Amino acid sequence: MILTCLNSDSSGNGYLLTGSKGQSLIIEAGISFMTVKKAIDYNTQNINGVIISHSHLDHAKYTLEYANAGIKCYSSKETFDNLGIKHHNLMPVQANFTTRIGDFTVGSFDLTHDVKNYGYLIKHEECGSVIFITDTFYCKYRFGKINHYLIEANHDQQIIEERLMNGSLNPAQWNRVAENHMSIETAKKLLLANDLSDTVSVTLLHLSDGNSNAKDFKKQIEEATGKPTYIADKGMIINLNVNSF
Repeated sequence: MILTCLNSDSSGNGYLLTGSKGQSLIIEAGISFMTVKKAIDYNTQNINGVIISHSHLDHAKYTLEYANAGIKCYSSKETFDNLGIKHHNLMPVQANFTTRIGDFTVGSFDLTHDVKNYGYLIKHEECGSVIFITDTFYCKYRFGKINHYLIEANHDQQIIEERLMNGSLNPAQWNRVAENHMSIETAKKLLLANDLSDTVSVTLLHLSDGNSNAKDFKKQIEEATGKPTYIADKGMIINLNVNSF
């Protein structure tokens, strides 16, 4: 299983899981369908579906474009209502609900944000289990043995405090970030609260341009967990195997 990061920041989010037989699951609809088509050499018949966390446009702007292309889009009813769109390829799902999306099994769970937001547990024989979490202050769930984590690490509390002190960060802006996005400190605690014995990799998502340090974040997570850690930069491609060999 290959993970491709199409983009991972406030300008647009999109990730692609592609199996050895070419089957693909798109995560987030914040990137145009044309970008996805280029990434999969236009083999659109192998796209199993799109899962969308929430209605903010950097995650959901192109939902209707995917639906019009004949691709089933899965998210909460609130997400589609907030976007103000209707289409027979929009597939509302509830929290704590598991569905089969082509070759993938996907379960959804609630996260904490200023709109309805889902995290996802994705399973496939090639990658095992994958947790996807973004745009949330924290996650109340524990997942047991997971093979791969795709998890937001938006900001560093120390960087935030320094910017507030020197006046380079608006306090109102910080309040919104603090209430809706996961810090590197919280991401670390979440990982360590779970059984990492089967974990092969951790990928950090949605780093803030001004409030994060990618090199330091990678080092922190690798030292805390002992697991290979990646930063979801645009164009990043990594193998998501069930085992580390």
